[in-house]
Amino acid sequence: MKNRRLERINNLIRTELGELILLQLRDPRLAQVVSVIEVDVSPDLGSAKVYVSVLGAQEVKDQTLMGLQAAAGFLRRELGRRVALRATPELRFLLDYSLEQEAKVLALLQRVAPSAAPDPSQSPQPSS
Repeated sequence: MKNRRLERINNLIRTELGELILLQLRDPRLAQVVSVIEVDVSPDLGSAKVYVSVLGAQEVKDQTLMGLQAAAGFLRRELGRRVALRATPELRFLLDYSLEQEAKVLALLQRVAPSAAPDPSQSPQPSS
């Protein structure tokens, strides 16, 4: 279980990175929609896994990941200026597929749900 301090640091870095990516990066490889989903900082603050969600085809996702990795030094430096930590973690970007998986599950449920839902006209009427 993560301690509260590490959770606060994760949330702070997630928020700041999201803002930095949106407002500061101008790399043409980046997709128009990049969301920082989760940050997992190591207990020694030496490294952080940054999970991002990218809208688009796999090629767009791969290009965006390469752009983020190329900007990792810049993002780390800017993060160090914005966040007062003993050490600014080294950033490692990873694709997060949880939103896509959730959308697929919802689509499957919507296809199955109409056949699984009981027909209200077939329900038994209470006897008086």
